[in-house]
Amino acid sequence: MNMYLLIVCGDVEPELHGPYDSEEKRDAFAREWRKKEGDKDGIFPLNISGDYVNPEVFSYSGNFFKTDWVYKVKDLHTDEIHDWTLTEVLTEINRDHGPEWEDYNEEDWREGWDSWVEGDGYYKLVEVI
Repeated sequence: MNMYLLIVCGDVEPELHGPYDSEEKRDAFAREWRKKEGDKDGIFPLNISGDYVNPEVFSYSGNFFKTDWVYKVKDLHTDEIHDWTLTEVLTEINRDHGPEWEDYNEEDWREGWDSWVEGDGYYKLVEVI
């Protein structure tokens, strides 16, 4: 499977970007493009089979490019609910680790939260809105 991005600049001029080695890399480029260029361009994932027959163009969901999520986090010692940003969530996940540690980021934060924060007795993720 060959993975590309079809970017329609100003919703007029199509550009093909790729191929990408993985959906994650393609999606990261799409988010970076949206962050850099704003919302004036249409951005669509495009998959082309190895025999170049039946290309498939998809659309990203409305939430795919959302950047202002609110993470409702419960402090298990005080029972207070706090509104955290993604930066605050990542700070909690990535703190107090050794020099060989590779930080979690906006792409894999949930894995990091589940592995290093949830269940440690301090915080619980209640909701993401």
